[in-house]
Amino acid sequence: MTPNDTQNATTDDALVLALAVGKTYDEAAAMARLSRSTVIRRMKELEFRGRVRNARAVIFDRTAGLLADGAAGAAVYLIDLAENAQSENVRLGACRAVVDAMMRIREAMDVEERLSALEQRFNSDSGRTDV
Repeated sequence: MTPNDTQNATTDDALVLALAVGKTYDEAAAMARLSRSTVIRRMKELEFRGRVRNARAVIFDRTAGLLADGAAGAAVYLIDLAENAQSENVRLGACRAVVDAMMRIREAMDVEERLSALEQRFNSDSGRTDV
């Protein structure tokens, strides 16, 4: 790899990261030290857009992991507030948050179960096992 290739790869990585975290084309261009027109041209390339999408997925997965790690502690804290807060408004808000979280979790689990059943049905109907 030549020094120019290394510079291009570094610039490309900076551009991918900037776009993956939601920077505008102008902001991403400035961060990668490129022109806006270069960013627009690169975003027209299917492979490059795929790299941005993959980088965004990695960032999203890491963020989801951090949130999942803190979810149990947050739930315990909300339940404690719901049971022990001095202010009626705080208790009411915590109770609403707990119920809302439970409903969302149940809904997500329900969707997951239904999707799994559909995948199993599809696989058995088509004789496929690779989906």
